[in-house]
Amino acid sequence: MEDPAVLEERLVLEVQQGGLEAFGHLMDLHVRRLRTFIALKAPVPHLIDEIAHDTFVFAYHNISRFQAGTSFFAWIRAVAENLLRAEIQRFSREQSNQLSYIEYRLLERA
Repeated sequence: MEDPAVLEERLVLEVQQGGLEAFGHLMDLHVRRLRTFIALKAPVPHLIDEIAHDTFVFAYHNISRFQAGTSFFAWIRAVAENLLRAEIQRFSREQSNQLSYIEYRLLERA
C-alpha cells in the first residue's frame, strides 16, 4: 500500500500535467474531511456542498499554484475557509440591506 503523502504528491503532479482522472482520485482522498471541516463552520447546512464544490473547482483551476509535496488538504481547507467567510459576509450584508429596506418602508408609511 502506497504511503498517503506519496500518493497525494503523485496525484498532484499528475493533475499539474493535465491528468483530470488523477484530480478525481485526489478529491476522493479529501472530500469527507473537507465536508466535515465545512460542516463544523457553516451556519446553514446547504452551504456544505456548495463550498466543497467551489473549493474543488478553485483547486483544479489553480493547481499549478500548489506546491507538490506540501499538504493538499491544508491548502483546500484554507480555500474553503476563505470561500465560507466570503459567503457569510455576503449573507450578512444581504440581511442588513433587507432590514434597512424594511425600516425605510415602515418610516415611509408612518
